[in-house]
Amino acid sequence: MLKAVSERFGENAAVADASQTISFRALEDRSAELARGLLAMGIGKGDRVGILLPNGTDFVLAFMAATRIGAVVAPLSTLYQAAELRWVLERAAIRCLVTVASFRNHDYLTRLEEALPDLVGQTAGAIASPNAPFLRSILVVGACDRSWAKSLFEDAVAALAARPEFDHAFLSAAEAQVHPSDPVCIIHTSGSTSHPKGVVHGHGPFIRHTFQMAKDFTPLGPGDRVVALRPFFWVAGLGAQLFYCLQAGACHVTIDSPSDEALLRAIEQGDMNLLAGDETWFQRLRHSPKLRDAGYEFVEINVEFCGVARRDSRDDLMFISQNLAQRFPKPEHADTDRFPWTFGMTEFLGAHTSLRWNEHTPMDRARVSGRSVPGVRARICDPVTHEILPAGTPGELEVRGYSMMLGMDGVERSEIWTDDGYYRTDDLASMDANGYITLIGRLGDGFKVKGANVAPLEVETALYGFKEVERCCVLGVPRDANRTDSISVAVLQLRHGSVIDEQAMRAKLKSQLSSYKVPEHIMIFTEADIPITGSGKVKRSELLAKVTALLGE
Repeated sequence: MLKAVSERFGENAAVADASQTISFRALEDRSAELARGLLAMGIGKGDRVGILLPNGTDFVLAFMAATRIGAVVAPLSTLYQAAELRWVLERAAIRCLVTVASFRNHDYLTRLEEALPDLVGQTAGAIASPNAPFLRSILVVGACDRSWAKSLFEDAVAALAARPEFDHAFLSAAEAQVHPSDPVCIIHTSGSTSHPKGVVHGHGPFIRHTFQMAKDFTPLGPGDRVVALRPFFWVAGLGAQLFYCLQAGACHVTIDSPSDEALLRAIEQGDMNLLAGDETWFQRLRHSPKLRDAGYEFVEINVEFCGVARRDSRDDLMFISQNLAQRFPKPEHADTDRFPWTFGMTEFLGAHTSLRWNEHTPMDRARVSGRSVPGVRARICDPVTHEILPAGTPGELEVRGYSMMLGMDGVERSEIWTDDGYYRTDDLASMDANGYITLIGRLGDGFKVKGANVAPLEVETALYGFKEVERCCVLGVPRDANRTDSISVAVLQLRHGSVIDEQAMRAKLKSQLSSYKVPEHIMIFTEADIPITGSGKVKRSELLAKVTALLGE
């Protein structure tokens, strides 16, 4: 894939951050050199390489270098604390870890010593720790003052100088033994109450799925420069942003921070013309005084991509880049309610349910997730009997198809798939006779209020319609010891400087939801007060305990 996009897009920019911009051709050449260095350092097919790096060009070079020689890359959350890091290094059987000394307020070298205290005093390249029994080397991007670590790029060069036999012919021979059926990465996804699940994906499905999605389900094109914030350790950042951009010939741009100032610099100095994100971010940008005063408007092209536009002298809205203007000569603010709410999961490399980027949902099916993408099949089954349910009946969503994971680390196949190869998602959904799927919620998150079922996701979706809401979580607090009835509580994190009129919020919710679904209590929490996992999900059990305690006071 890398050689193909290098030949097709050549000197076009492929990835960029504050330190450098790398073209498609340079990405091919530089990752090849680093791959040769990894081979010279003893890394090869089947070895598991953890990457604990922030988004940016260094991550992309390390990922490409490792995967082209058959190593299995595990992108690790930059939010992991010591205990989480120790667990994943052991469970994922990481042989080589690529990291950075520090990033923002994270000191990863100290954190590694907290996770693996016996690292101290060990020799780089010969690590032996019973807490991570397969870990042998730690390679650091940039300066490092620890005896147990080496410099990634400097030591790759030194290894090649010492072992000249690892030339381009040797690299080609190694690459020839990497097949579409081989594993390419292991992505850890965390629920709100359990350890991360290690989801293993193959080269073939990864390349085919990102190609299909980039081509038919995004508005991306060669020469676009796309600011995307989702971290590469999530499938939504790695597959649905980085690889969609690469497959389409667009440049993935990492900015220093998600601030309006940083985005304004990217627009005016970096020729950025597209944003990749979600509706919550797009809404915040539309209400930003700084960006509005600079004359920019943000036009949603679909639910995940937004173009940067401004008014001309005739007050006509135009995209700021000629690249976009040629493809979309008359941009307009669309009815976002008719965008499909693309639905996916790590187990399927992201989206398995959506519509093509220029296709809207039918007028009478607003806010559905779309239909199964080509190559994927879905069905709705009874979560207890597993019988297939009639069209329109809510039940558990089961999915199978070409982008499905190879397996889950440490879990037998019989525990994952049904006898006929479907994956039980634990998602509550319905599907109509035309194949349109509507996501209702998670089977395990629902609760009853006065005998009626409440799906938190439905209420949270309504709450996200308020521009003041940055994050929300709807919980059911047991009303009594029998747990047959619950008190519905909405926990809100507000955007900076925002306040809410609780009475007006309730009135609006009552116009959108059945009365029993409207939260009985609305609580305002700060960002620091809401417990989240390493993958950014709310730890519902911990938050429920906090809310229960507050209600009992």
